This record gives sequence, structure tokens and C-alpha cells, in this order.
Amino acid sequence: MAARLSTAAILAAALITPQVYQNTPQLFCKPVPGSLDWPSVSDWQALNKSVAGRLLTPVPPGLVCQTNSSSHNIDACVGVLSQWTNSSWHAQDPFTADYNDESCLPDARAPCSAEGYPAYVVNATNVSHVQVAVKFAKRTGVRLIVKGTGHDFLGRSSGRDSFSIYTHNIRGVDVSMDNACAKKHGGVAAVKIAAGMRMGEIYTEISKYNITIVGGADPNVGIGGWSTGGGHSPISSKYGLGADQVLEMEVVTADGTHLTINERSYPDLFWAMRGGGGSTFAVLISVTVRAYPRLGVALYYFSYNTTANTDTFWSLLAYFHTAWANSPPEGVGLELRLGSRLLDREDLETDLQTLKQRLKQTTSGPHNTIIGHLVAGSGLKNVDIPGGGNSVLPAWRHASAPDVALLNNTAKLAVTDLLRDVEVEALRQLAPNTGAYINEADPAEPNW
Repeated sequence: MAARLSTAAILAAALITPQVYQNTPQLFCKPVPGSLDWPSVSDWQALNKSVAGRLLTPVPPGLVCQTNSSSHNIDACVGVLSQWTNSSWHAQDPFTADYNDESCLPDARAPCSAEGYPAYVVNATNVSHVQVAVKFAKRTGVRLIVKGTGHDFLGRSSGRDSFSIYTHNIRGVDVSMDNACAKKHGGVAAVKIAAGMRMGEIYTEISKYNITIVGGADPNVGIGGWSTGGGHSPISSKYGLGADQVLEMEVVTADGTHLTINERSYPDLFWAMRGGGGSTFAVLISVTVRAYPRLGVALYYFSYNTTANTDTFWSLLAYFHTAWANSPPEGVGLELRLGSRLLDREDLETDLQTLKQRLKQTTSGPHNTIIGHLVAGSGLKNVDIPGGGNSVLPAWRHASAPDVALLNNTAKLAVTDLLRDVEVEALRQLAPNTGAYINEADPAEPNW
């Protein structure tokens, strides 16, 4: 839920901002609402005018479920609750995040606060809006974040006391068949994708041309954070990572400059943007990737019937993982969250007993899940990368089997130490010389 801000609304938002930071020592490296260096009401009013009234202030969607709120509405609450696990719904809301959105749950029994949301959001629809917002953040020093879809396991597209640029409404997919640059690097076409597009939308559009791209398995994943973080795909073992496919990017840098970057123009920034993480070096406006002929897909199963959490179960799981060391598949995968580790051939060819013990250690609770993303293989080693390389974690190039991701469904605070010190630690011991996929890493990783 969001509304454009009038002058009165901006003033009201400023008046209700907590003042707890005033007259106290500076505790934060960035201005926060209520601190003396937080932008004034007139600053926010001027910003709102410069982006044509597209400045928003957060209204937590879960507020309609709070019986002590003037916004309480039973029918609206039922609607919010029915959509709470819907990634598309979260993507279309400028404030919420698909994960880690817990400061105002749609439940009257849970506390509700806007503290987990940005203080203000620019609902950007073009590059000019992004430039204005970035320049404002540079001038005032406020913490700047970017949300494309909110489909971010690490919660980087949300942030307390921050100023957010919402790029989901920067839209478009443009296909260029027989593009010379794409053909030079082994493709059959180039696809220019705007920052707000999601995988399902992209696949629908390019299917009209009978082509495919290296993209995410989940149709709700956005192109921005996925491609800038590396981006594994069901066809990565054949064609490489998403970041390896990038021919060109449009970005806005930290000083508000709009640049087109590629292997010839600003090559250092081009290198960094392909794997260095979303919103780290610049704000993505569009990305152009190479496309391939449409692929056929084969689905196959490996299954066994035994009692869970027994020696037989873990022995079979260990054997299953070692089987991929010498014959990784060309393209299957799933997606999960919270902690991960890349495993190479040496890691998987350790003795079965050690492998079994490490895998068992990663699932210390009955609600935990371990998933192997079978996305590594020869395609990652031999891929033709424009510019000769990128900033993707080098361990991807010699990983021969799963990017193992862990899901732990217990309470966030309770699980932080367990995930870091026990479950992911088991994978670190198994594969001490690799690393994690940045978009599925544990935020508490000690070697971050």
C-alpha cells in the first residue's frame, strides 16, 4: 500500500518521526529519522517535486490487520493475508520484501511497526527519477537502497531508516535478432531487459522469437539483483552464469551520472557490475544479454525409499552427491535460502563417511531442508565472457556439483548462531577453499 505525498503528508510524516536520536551522541554512520542531520521537510518536498510527485511514504500492508489501528479492515486483512506468500504481490508493493519482512505481519497478535521499512521511496519509472534520487542521497548522506522485486533472501531490498529507489516500474524487453555483439560471443540474438522485469515476464516475451536466455528458475526473480549477483540458472552448466551473458548495461553511478557500460566503455565498472552484487557499484537501469536457440528439456528423478534421518538415508544422500562429481548434469536446479556453499570435485570425492557427517550436520532441526542446486559444470568453465572476465566468485569456475543451500524455518534470532556456527560451518569444513553464492549466502557469514 502506498500513496503519493502531498506537502501536508510530508510534513505529517516528519512530525511523527521518532525523535529519540536528537540530543544524543551520534550512533549511526548515516543520517536517520529524528537525527539532526536528517533531511528537512523542505528537502523532501523539493525532492517530491523534482520526481513529479512520485515520492512515497510507507504504509505497512499488515496494518489493516491491527485491531487497534484506524486502518483496521477485516476484508482488506483477509486479502493481504491471502497474498502474503505471493512473490508477485510483494514485487508490486514499493515497500515490502519477499523475505525478512517481519516488522508488521498481517496478524493482530503480532506487533506492527513501520521501522522495518524505508522512510521514503521514489517510485521510479525512468532513468531521470533514479538520477534525481541518487543525487539527493549523495547530497544528504542518507542510506540508499534499491528494490526491484524484493525477492532477496538477504533482505538487501529493504532497510530501516533508509531512502529507497523502487525500480520495478522501469519496464521493457527488446529483442535484437542477429545482433553482431551477441553473435561474436556465441549467441543468436541480444535481449535488452529493463531493471523492473521478472523472469516469467522475460521468458514470455522472448518465447515469441523462439529463443531462450540464461535466467533464473523462479519466474518471480527480478533481473537486477540476479544478474549483478552472478545469477545461476537451470541451464548454467551448459551456458554459464547470468553475469557471463551480459553484453552491456545502463547504470546510474553514485554521483548520479547515467552511463552505458560494456567491454569497451568503462570496462572496470562493467567488470564489477557483473557479479559484485546488486546496488553495490551503481543502480541498474537495463541489462543486455545474449540469447540462444530454444532448448528442449528433459526431466529425470533419482529417488529412494527409506526412513528419514537414519544412517541409510544419509549414506544414500552422500552417495547421490558424489555421483555428480564426475558427471554433472547440463541444467537442473531449484532455489532456496539462508546459507550456501559451492562444492568442487575434491570436496565431493572426500570419503563417504565424512561427507555423510557434514551433510547431516547441516540439518540440525526437524524443519530444516537441504537443497543441492545442480547448476555447475563445463559451461561455467568454458563460457565466453565479454571483456574476458567478470567479478563472479572464482570458485564457480571449478565447482563441479551443487551449490548447496540450506533453509531453516525456525525463528530468525534463534537460528542466526546455529546457521552460522553449526549448519553452514559444516559446509565450510567440507569445502574450505570455495565460497557461497552471494544471493544465497548467510548474512552472518564470518568470512563475508
